[in-house]
Amino acid sequence: MRFALCAQHLKGGIMELKRFLERLSSNTPTPGGGSVSALAGALSASLVAMVAGLSSKKGKTKKKGMEEIKKNALSIQKRLFQAINEDSKSFDVVIKAFRLPKNSEEERLHRVREIQKAYQKATLTPQLVCQQSLQLLEYSKTLILKGNPNAISD
Repeated sequence: MRFALCAQHLKGGIMELKRFLERLSSNTPTPGGGSVSALAGALSASLVAMVAGLSSKKGKTKKKGMEEIKKNALSIQKRLFQAINEDSKSFDVVIKAFRLPKNSEEERLHRVREIQKAYQKATLTPQLVCQQSLQLLEYSKTLILKGNPNAISD
């Protein structure tokens, strides 16, 4: 029942979430761990923004700091949400490179170069997710120390 209450907030998005979960549990290479990490990060950013918002009620100095955390967390949320698809797309390029022909020496060399190039590009999104997640961790530490104690479980 609780899930149904949460699902109403997604409006039409519940089917998108369901499709994402179905695809994730299938035997396709994407989405995978990178997309899930980006989603987890976006959800974490949402919680950081929520707690910062709940913590900005008292004191001018405290309010300004909490509003800044909320603004930054929402910016991170947006970037990480975009990273969900970016990670899948970049790994699809890796898969495509592996499917290149390798009949001649020239084709094999071209294939190896394309695979390396695709892998290098595919590491960019996970790096972004890690960097943004570390920033969220710093915000979380601040919220634990200075935030609304009633929201600490979030």
